[in-house]
Amino acid sequence: FTTRELDRSRLSQELAIFNKLQSSIFAGRSGYMPRTLVEDQKMLETFLPFLDYELVIIAEDTESNPCGVLICLPDVYQAFKEHRIDRARIMSIGVVPGWKRNGIGAMMASHLMRSLLRKGYRTAEAAWILESNLLPQNLAKRFNGKLGREFVLLRKEL
Repeated sequence: FTTRELDRSRLSQELAIFNKLQSSIFAGRSGYMPRTLVEDQKMLETFLPFLDYELVIIAEDTESNPCGVLICLPDVYQAFKEHRIDRARIMSIGVVPGWKRNGIGAMMASHLMRSLLRKGYRTAEAAWILESNLLPQNLAKRFNGKLGREFVLLRKEL
């Protein structure tokens, strides 16, 4: 496996990869709402003003097939408070079924941490991890991360 950063010169192809990976990784999970390619494009357009392409990591197998994605964004709320942005938020990390437990998540996280350190970030927050989703929690612990807020999705039959 290899990891790479988002290629801004191929943004439309990268968006298609992201859409396919998200569907494959999160399909069937409680609370996951599938998005169309057009919906993902609209979402990406809202992130473009502050997206740091070096903080979006894609994992690929030896045949260049995408098998994992990690999305991290600069904490733009710091800029609103007139602070230098030195904190990032990990928004999503996942590996397609069949490739889990091969160290791909750790490889993507390691790539991200090298990028964050090189760019002067001091902290990163992994947010929105379900309490039942132990792999990202364990990955955060491996990098000496602290668990913050926990979210639980509740379901009620009507």
